[in-house]
Amino acid sequence: MILLMLLLSSSAMAHGTMPNANRLEVEQLWLLGAGFIGALMVLMLARRTPMRGVLYSLSSLGLIGLLAVSSVFDAPQAFQAQALAQSKAVVYADVQPIFQKNCVGCHQTGGIAPFSLERFETASPKAQDIADLTNVGYMPPWMPSARSPKFVGERRLTSQEKTLLDAWARAGAPKGERTPVSVVQNTRPKADLVLTPKSAYTPKAQLKDDYHCFVLDPKLNTDRFISSFYVAPGEASVVHHVILFRVDRSKAAEILERDRREAGEGYTCFGGATSDTSGGWIGGWVPGSSQLGYPSGTGMKLEAGSLIVMQIHYNLANGVKPDRTSVDVRFAPNGVTELRTALQVAPVEIPCPSDLMTTACQRETTLERNIREDGVRARTRVQGLLNVCGKNAADYQKNVGDASNVGTDCERRINRPGIIYNVMGHLHTQGTSFKLELNPDTPNAKILLEIPAWNFHWQDTYQLQTPIRVERGDRIRVSCTYNNTRGNQPDDLEPRYVLWGESTSDEMCLGVLTTSAQ
Repeated sequence: MILLMLLLSSSAMAHGTMPNANRLEVEQLWLLGAGFIGALMVLMLARRTPMRGVLYSLSSLGLIGLLAVSSVFDAPQAFQAQALAQSKAVVYADVQPIFQKNCVGCHQTGGIAPFSLERFETASPKAQDIADLTNVGYMPPWMPSARSPKFVGERRLTSQEKTLLDAWARAGAPKGERTPVSVVQNTRPKADLVLTPKSAYTPKAQLKDDYHCFVLDPKLNTDRFISSFYVAPGEASVVHHVILFRVDRSKAAEILERDRREAGEGYTCFGGATSDTSGGWIGGWVPGSSQLGYPSGTGMKLEAGSLIVMQIHYNLANGVKPDRTSVDVRFAPNGVTELRTALQVAPVEIPCPSDLMTTACQRETTLERNIREDGVRARTRVQGLLNVCGKNAADYQKNVGDASNVGTDCERRINRPGIIYNVMGHLHTQGTSFKLELNPDTPNAKILLEIPAWNFHWQDTYQLQTPIRVERGDRIRVSCTYNNTRGNQPDDLEPRYVLWGESTSDEMCLGVLTTSAQ
């Protein structure tokens, strides 16, 4: 049957009687049949001849056939792109919705990206670059793996979308006569409270990336619950991402003092709002996000007298420009389910490459430096993380080779049932991977968030499309890996022993979950 179909399809293609729309399917069918026959020949002949040379040659033929079968079933993108390009069917109107959905949040006039994809005139010269970068998965930036749960607002292109972009580039990025779809602009929703820094901040010109925190006082006399927030960047060309932290009134004085110690608006911050991770994470914003919030009937509690710290990552690739970003807050009505921030942390103990014995590679050297910068709590925090996770420093001080793959993890039990709505991972610049798992190493194991190729500059908060319920006694494990090789040192520092801390030369292994207690 397959042979008959191959003969008929070959005849049709040879005489040009087959419609263009069906040619691709026939080509795939032909490859499928060829692969099947090639594999069948190997199996039949292998049983009849002891001649290894002949068998090896036939095996190669069979392998080619099997690879052809695999290419048909996996993603016949090359064939599709070629067929579409040859038919000149793909025009700007076909790819413009892909840009609008996944790209123009950054790639817009005055935005953080180096060029705009809002119009044909600016998109067409970049067509081949777009096809290349999307095919390898570099763009659009989306760190969670396919094994992670489905998240709201995923920037993950389908194989069909990649095929369209590739075909458009192959065809010479034609404009076509069809009119692109009209674009609906995000509108700024009505807010209950607008929080804005007292004055504009100009990022430090000597930095490529500037991380700065701004203290925002909502001046609340009673407890309220945040239902959603909206970030309005003042200068979109430099605002790369924003993270909001809730600082309870018990720690408000500490934050205000830190703000006063540094001249100008706000203060420099890298790892977070404070060196203490107990500050609640309200959420994160990246270009293209609209109003961000929590499920209906829930809210994040903001106590009377508490503060909000807005951390902004400024990327200065487009030059240095003053910024005054604001945050719009909407409150939920009374009686909603309170959301909590649950932190999953693991110790950070990252030795130097095994052949280095410098002073900087001694654990105590780093610990003493951190104590000078952050006080005695630097030692307490490092030892506390080891104690909570049932580990000690000796567990990490072993031969790590070139230190390109140093790992850590910690597993803790859940003490009350609840529902997980949002997840986030946080490492610094030497982090290479991150994973949050529910009930690992059991038949009911579930990945909450997996980031196999960590990039500090693309960190985000991820809202689950389907919230996940957890029960008392369930276990959550956080795992991180790091690269502490000679050539992967922040700020061109010499290799050193790395511990938990807030500065660029320190690291973290932090999972953040937004949950409700039931």
